[in-house]
Amino acid sequence: MIRMNTLIIFITLLSVVNANPSKPGCDLIGNSGKNVMKRTTIMGAVPVDATNLISFSSNKVNATGDVITVTISNLKTGGAVIHTSSGALSASNSEQATPAGYTAKTGCTDKMFYKQFGVGASLTLYLTIGKEHKTTVSVLTAAGKSTVTRQQKAVTSSSKKTSDKPVSSSGITICNQSYHNIIMIMMALMMMCNSH
Repeated sequence: MIRMNTLIIFITLLSVVNANPSKPGCDLIGNSGKNVMKRTTIMGAVPVDATNLISFSSNKVNATGDVITVTISNLKTGGAVIHTSSGALSASNSEQATPAGYTAKTGCTDKMFYKQFGVGASLTLYLTIGKEHKTTVSVLTAAGKSTVTRQQKAVTSSSKKTSDKPVSSSGITICNQSYHNIIMIMMALMMMCNSH
């Protein structure tokens, strides 16, 4: 009887700590109500904050619409979540495409992909930069019933977009009018000086 209870408890624990990459929402908030990139424990263990999961073809871009290559490495076979804070992630450089075998998260199909079981060790994606000055890519991965490894990496835009409104020419008109007035005053002064 004791062996049977121990076996049931062990099986229950295994099912609780199995990686479930579909759980975080589009904002990376999990069932606990906390951001999975900031949690101090995930699946009952302290996550490993890695530096070798994400690399970019460039850490800085010029403007909205620029595309960089994102290489995801050292993924674990049990599961993976890949997310961008803005812009769009794609498996293709020319069109929106979900990586093979991954699922695009409902509600943020161009920003978040996940896969459970049979995850390959690496993946190449393309990030199209959005309007935000800073875009953060997040990756979480686990072997299944093991510690989660995670990383966040940011790319920044060198030209921050401040407004979508076209520039008005009224400022130029005011400057031209002021310039014209100054010339007229100078000409009047010169005429007064010449007349004396």
